[in-house]
Formats: sequence, C-alpha cells, structure tokens
Amino acid sequence: MSWKTLDNENVAKIVGMSPPNVPSLYLVYDYYLHGNVRQYLAENPNVDRRQLIFQTALGMAYLHSERGMTHGSLRPSNILIDHAGNACVADYGLVELAPSTHKEAHQYYSPEAWKGVRILTHRLITTYWTMRQAVSKPSDVYAFAMSSYEIFTSTLPWGVLPEKHIYQLVVYEDTRPDRPDPILEARVGLTSDIWGIMEEAWHHEARLRPS
Repeated sequence: MSWKTLDNENVAKIVGMSPPNVPSLYLVYDYYLHGNVRQYLAENPNVDRRQLIFQTALGMAYLHSERGMTHGSLRPSNILIDHAGNACVADYGLVELAPSTHKEAHQYYSPEAWKGVRILTHRLITTYWTMRQAVSKPSDVYAFAMSSYEIFTSTLPWGVLPEKHIYQLVVYEDTRPDRPDPILEARVGLTSDIWGIMEEAWHHEARLRPS
C-alpha cells in the first residue's frame, strides 16, 4: 500500500522518503511546529491530554480499520503535533522495512512483540524478520495504552529500568505500570473509566484487548 494515499487528519502525511542506497531509512513529513507529543506537553503541560489521546486513537483506528495497516512501533516520540495542537500518528509501517532502533522502543513492547527480540547475555537484538512476525494490531493496542500512560503522566512507562528487567516484568510477571496518585489523575483528567480501558488495552492476552 502506498503511504501517499493515506488521508486522515490524525495521521501524519508523508511527502518523501530516503533513496534506497542510503544506510539508514528516513521519512520526510510536513513540518510539525510543536514537535512530538512529549515535547509539546513539556511546553504546554495544561493542555487537554485526553483529547490528544483520543486523536491518537482516531489515527490508529484509521490505519487499522480503513487501511488494514499495522503501525508496529507506536510511542509518544512518533505522535506529532500540528500547528493547531492536534495529534498525528507518524512512522507507521516502518517495521515492514526495518526493526526500530529507537533507544526507548522497548518501553512500549507487548508480551508478543518481545518475541521479536532475541535476548543475549548482555543485550537484546531485534531482527527484521522476528519483529515483523511479532507485531500486530493487538500489539499496537498495547503500545497505545503504554503511550497513553506516558501522555497522562509525562513519565516513561518503565522509567529507567533496563531492557532485560522490563522483559521479565512484561512477559513473565505480567506487570504493568502503577496507577498514578489521585491528585495527578485529577489534574490531567485520568478517570477510573479511562484507566479501565488502558488496563484492557495492555492485557497480557492479545485476543482480549479491545480493537
């Protein structure tokens, strides 16, 4: 499917990409004045975070339902903010070409996405074929929940924990980030209903996550 045919206000528009002979793949987007959602929240902490999450959900729903695409590496650093303060999903489908090399990508991996990571004694290695086979629409839903957690709290889901520790927590101990304190929840608009949706979305079993 051609990325040039995508047309949704919550999906970042690709205007070009790197030539095939360069060592590192890159995409060219329209200019997004406010950067990504993490940068935007650092400068505008009082904006409506629920609206940003809702717009991200709309963008992902478009990719999944209308275009049949899997994102594969959703995280706050590739949720861009346009001139009007709207969230736009970017970097969709790159896992089809190469595994993510972003230093924080593992913060958002679902249990099944971790199957695309080969664990060595001192480090984790992601290969094109294993990650492409491991990601799916349910793994996108999991990443969306983790990204929502960060958008609400302005905190990485697993803080500064090393990758192998996160792998142990997510895959074997079925652990998820702790719910924020009530004062923070009230300030950012994180309700019990929303928290319940997030818990469903990061469920260990992929088939039990909402679509």
